Amino acid sequence: MVAGDLNQDLRGQHYYGSKACREILRSGLRSAGLVCLTGTGSFGDGELDHPPIDHVCASPGADRTLTHTVEGWNRDVDGLRLSDHGGTLAEMEVRHAQ
Repeated sequence: MVAGDLNQDLRGQHYYGSKACREILRSGLRSAGLVCLTGTGSFGDGELDHPPIDHVCASPGADRTLTHTVEGWNRDVDGLRLSDHGGTLAEMEVRHAQ
């Protein structure tokens, strides 16, 4: 699993970073066997003001399956600005394949 501020949107309409870096990052994740769980289309309507640049990427590993859900929240909570980024939460479950 890799999680962090990757400073790059990865899916959906281009928002932040460069298109060249987007492709380099996607290629690196594929080479490592990782899937981005937190791309733009992963969140419900209105959960984030902008496409995320903070990501959670994971792989189930050999002979396993990965299920996940993601949630986002805007950077303001109860009128207080918490960050210059929206929040990202990913819940994952890895199981042995049957």
